[in-house]
Parts: sequence; C-alpha cells; structure tokens
Amino acid sequence: MEDPFAQASFGRSKSSNQPKVWAEKTRRLFDNHPQLVVEDMRLDYTGILIRVKHTDGTGVSQRLMIKAAYPEVAAIVQNEVKWIDLLRYAKHVVIPVPIRGDPLTRSQCAGWRLPYVIMEYIENGTLLQFQQRVARAHRTLPDGATARLVLPNRLLWSIFFCPCVGMARPPPGPDVQLETPLAIEPLGLTHSDMHQGNSNNVRRLHPDETEHSRVPMVRLIDFGETKVMRPEASHLLVDEFSKNEYDIPLDLARYRPASGSRNQAIDMNLINIGCVMARMLAGVEFAFVGACRGFIRGPDIHPSLDPDLRLLIQRCLAVDPLNRPRLEELTALINGNIKTERDYADIEGYDGLESDDSLENVITNIANNIKERTKGHTPTAMAEPIRSTTTYWACMGQFGDITCQKGNEIASVRCVRCQKERGDGDEAIVDDGYGTKIGTFKTQDTVEYDSGAPGTRVNGGS
Repeated sequence: MEDPFAQASFGRSKSSNQPKVWAEKTRRLFDNHPQLVVEDMRLDYTGILIRVKHTDGTGVSQRLMIKAAYPEVAAIVQNEVKWIDLLRYAKHVVIPVPIRGDPLTRSQCAGWRLPYVIMEYIENGTLLQFQQRVARAHRTLPDGATARLVLPNRLLWSIFFCPCVGMARPPPGPDVQLETPLAIEPLGLTHSDMHQGNSNNVRRLHPDETEHSRVPMVRLIDFGETKVMRPEASHLLVDEFSKNEYDIPLDLARYRPASGSRNQAIDMNLINIGCVMARMLAGVEFAFVGACRGFIRGPDIHPSLDPDLRLLIQRCLAVDPLNRPRLEELTALINGNIKTERDYADIEGYDGLESDDSLENVITNIANNIKERTKGHTPTAMAEPIRSTTTYWACMGQFGDITCQKGNEIASVRCVRCQKERGDGDEAIVDDGYGTKIGTFKTQDTVEYDSGAPGTRVNGGS
C-alpha cells in the first residue's frame, strides 16, 4: 500500500501555478527543524499534503501527515480541521496528532497563516489501493489451479462496519468501546466525499476488540466536504421509476424497521457505504449509484457472498431512503455477524475461504504488505506501448514529470525545480497517477501500471 494521502503528483493542480508557490513556502518552514523532517510532499485540490517524520525529545519517531491550505482551498481545510477535532475519539476516523513547536504555528511574523491540520499517517494506504492489489493477486485452488483472489466474508463484514456508525455518534472520550450506541441523538453529519480513496487501512490489530482482533480497522479521511444536514427524513422526492426498477423487485420495503434513528445525513452516508462495498466486490474503482445497484444484484459478484451481507448492501443502496437500514438496526446486524471460521465450517461452497489461515493470508500479504512500497517490485514488460503518463521524480526534495516517448521506455525526466533533464541511467520513482509508487527504475526500464482513467488498464497508450 502506498502514500494514502496522495492522489496526484506535486505540481498538479486544478488552478494556476500559484498553489506551487504556497507549497514551496510551506516546505521552507521545515528547513533545519530539529524534530520534523519532510519525507514527501504533494499538492492537489484539497490542499498541500506533507508526510513528515517526527522525532520527540526521547528519540521516539513516528510518521505524521500534515494538510495545509493555500488560499483557494482555505475553507475546505478549515472545515476538515473542525470535523477531525470533533470526531477525534471516533476510532474509525483519522486521528489528529497535535505536536509542540510545529513550524506552522502562527507567531508574530512566522508560521502558516492559513488553516492546517496534523494527523496520523496511516501506513497501509487506502481501500482503493487495497482493491488494486487484490485485482493483481491470485489464489491456489485445491487441485493446484489458480483463480482470482476472493475476499473472505469475515473481512468484508469488518470493512463494512467501520464507516457505518463512525460519524453518527462520536464518543465523548478515548475509552468508549468503538462507536457503540449512546443515549444521544446521532449527528446529522454526512461525509459527502466517501469512496475507496478516502478510507484507509490501519495496520495494527486490536486483540481486545472482537471486531478487529483479526482484521485491521478502516478509518475515514478527507473531511473537507463534510457538513451537517437537517435531522428530519429526506425531503427529496423519490425517483419512482428507479424505485420500481430496484426497490420493488428486491422487495426492500418488507425489511423496513418499525423504529430507530433516521436523518438525511445517515441516509446519504449509507448509500455511499453501499457504493464503496459494491465497487470493491465488483472490482471497479468508480461507478455511479445506478451501476452499483446493478453490481450488487449480479449473481457473479462474489462466488460465496454472505446472503445477509448482500441484502444489507442492497438495502443501503435503496432508492427510497425509508427502505435503508436504521442506525440501531445496522449496528446490531453487523455486531451479530462478527463470525469465526467455525460459523462457516459446515456451509457448502466456502471451501476454506473463511478459515483463519485464509484471512491471515489476505491481511498479511495484501492489506498489510508494505514491502512492495519500500523496495519496489520487478517491472513487467508490456505488450503495448505507453505514450505518456504523469508521475514524479525526486530531486532536491521536489518532484517533476516523467514522459514516456519511446514505446514503453521512459525517455526523459525533468525536475520541476532545477529544470535539469535527466537521461539514461538516472533513477526515477514511477507513480501510477493515483499516488501509488510502483518502484524505482532506471530510465530505460519497462513498467506496467494503470494510467489516467480509473479502472482502465494501459493498452496501446493513453
């Protein structure tokens, strides 16, 4: 899993070159800082993204992620600062990490005069990167043949649980058991930007918590678009045509709970969670809700998907909000489906998929495997040429572009800071356009990776 905060290379922006100037000003604040060392730095439409290594007074080091605003995105970052602070005890939300003496603190003429937030850096990357890795993986069948990797239901239940109630009732303190139902009304808080790229895998397990004793938790990131919605049920008209095409054939109205908390925000979060799960199961990186409804109805989306999990995802994607689960019901249903391998032992068709060994293999080699990030992996020659793609090359802490001009050979590298062109024999870090570092290669090596459009394999150039 690679840098989870970076979906675009440094220097790529939806606006002018001005954000690059702000990014350079930010970087200079860290020059010669005794405790903070900049390891990576990116710029995108949500802010300036900085990965730093922080060493405290006792010599203990940890990686942190800093998001700082430039003027065009100040309101977005300010909004994120507010909500991350409010949700700081929610275990399925990224954790803010205030540190003493950070160089961005405003003092007289020094510091950063725009909003910023310091938070944990989650090593394992995003669900999107996990999904991409799963797509490249295979499993060995009992007869020795190979097939595509199928995710265990036990893992899918855990992934599904994490974002469901993480924002609804933020715990008042650090010792509350996960996001258990509290005697308070749920917040009318919608993330508004929930997708696989905004959900990160946490590496460590929690042996004292049933849900995450074997499966790492997922934490939501990127709260710049988060907002509070009115508490009453959705006032929007239901699309009767879509309802007739989806809700009625599945008879979703029969599952409506008689009571429980409901508001527009929870309804919106549920449909977004349903989309995340449907895309993951279908192996696609992006699809609108209509397509997701088609995926989850498909019989071949997963060879042995738990019927209860399929139904729950289908209900989250209901056209009529009243046909979606209530918060209390959802929590009870998921807690009741934290299963062990014994629960699947006598069910026909699971063939060891839900065993502890299978689950551990996926967690260790797919979700928690950071060896590929640190050491790279052997590039694979492609049958078709890559004509161009965007990536970056490290030079004096800055980043530039690699342009592929000779079939699938990297022909040249230019640093955006010194503008010095690099030729044969120089090393470059290849990036797939989503922030996924595939490895370090010589400029004439061949590489294989996804290009531009999400879900599109390079084939004949881009």
